[in-house]
Amino acid sequence: MTLPITAAVWMLYVVPLTVWGQAAADAPTAETPEPPPRGFWPTPEMIEGRFRLMAERVADRYELDDDQYERLESMLLERWPVFLDENKQEIQGFVGEMIGARMRGDKPSPDRIADFGRRVMPLFQKLRVQIEASTGSFRDMLRPEQRVNFDADFQRARVGLDAGENVIRDMQKGIFDPPGWRERFGRAGRNPNRAGDRENGPGLDDWQRYTERFIRRYRLDEAQKTAALAILDDLQGRRRQREVVIGDAVARLRERIAVADDPTQRTEMERQLADVQAPIQALADELHRRLDALLTDNQRAPERDAKPNRSASRPAEIAP
Repeated sequence: MTLPITAAVWMLYVVPLTVWGQAAADAPTAETPEPPPRGFWPTPEMIEGRFRLMAERVADRYELDDDQYERLESMLLERWPVFLDENKQEIQGFVGEMIGARMRGDKPSPDRIADFGRRVMPLFQKLRVQIEASTGSFRDMLRPEQRVNFDADFQRARVGLDAGENVIRDMQKGIFDPPGWRERFGRAGRNPNRAGDRENGPGLDDWQRYTERFIRRYRLDEAQKTAALAILDDLQGRRRQREVVIGDAVARLRERIAVADDPTQRTEMERQLADVQAPIQALADELHRRLDALLTDNQRAPERDAKPNRSASRPAEIAP
């Protein structure tokens, strides 16, 4: 799938509309929505980690070389956290409003559905502009043979965006058909075969791939390379030990999340899962810090001059 569509579309569009659709199946209406409460918002580290993980997967999908991978990662981190921060209040408000409707058991009237459609359309259109600008920039980075797969992927993604916009236009008319939405798109965000839904987050090979890219990016000498691989080996061993401890809890939570119908309960279980996996993420952060400590000032200088607001590429965060 192309670039930030997975993270951005599911976060800003599919999830809120699916929650609204579930609420629409329930009881009486409250015509005037209350001001939405502030709800969960991922930390900057979580957002950055999600886009770094996305860059890794896109790099694998299109067989990017190191230069392409670094340019892609830079582009994602320069554009998407800023976009999410600029639109945080709207996104948080829409999601909070939908979850609140679900918790109260409200059945929105056609007028209320139309009002929601009118309010969400500008955000969706901004999202679409952002997606198309990002994918256009990424396409320019690709070699001709890589563009063949990319163009096919993006055409499929564009069909999904068109369908989404049509759903919102129906909502502006007071029409929303949750069963039809679920038949077209499936249950939002829950694909047990998705690469990110591995048992305990990104696999050990993700850490190895990150370390190998770090070695190449900074042209480590033999002594530094030996130290980097020793650090990787140490942390992978400690990770395996911790996975033994948390494995059963992770499996139970994933099973419960997979069958959960209530969005509020699912969100709470996903928060619990992130807490359980926190020791693994702490090791990923330690890998970043210890590898970074190997660098000399001369090795850091080009990165600092070229990208003054970024540290070296970090290992992928644990996927929630």
